[in-house]
Amino acid sequence: MKGCGQCDVAVDGLEMIEAFETSLKADAPYDVLFLDIMMPQLDGIEALNKIRQLEDFYSIDENQRVKVIMTSALNDEITIKRCKSFGIEGYIQKPFTRDDILKFVND
Repeated sequence: MKGCGQCDVAVDGLEMIEAFETSLKADAPYDVLFLDIMMPQLDGIEALNKIRQLEDFYSIDENQRVKVIMTSALNDEITIKRCKSFGIEGYIQKPFTRDDILKFVND
């Protein structure tokens, strides 16, 4: 988003995991990740699980972990609870606005 800092885009869950690990290796971790639940190759929940595993592997302190915001067209309670059980900081239903995003980024 313009004016909010640098933004990288991944075409699927596997590319996102690769970019995330590269950022950890370069000691330049992401501050926030927006994950769609329905991504090709690796869905958002599987990707989130791998992110948390990488943070454990690289001994990232819990208070330094990336803030993960899940996005989805799905808005049922079961899906949201499942995402929260994997450690998300927010859930935004599509379609969303810039203000919806800023609520989490500025938190």
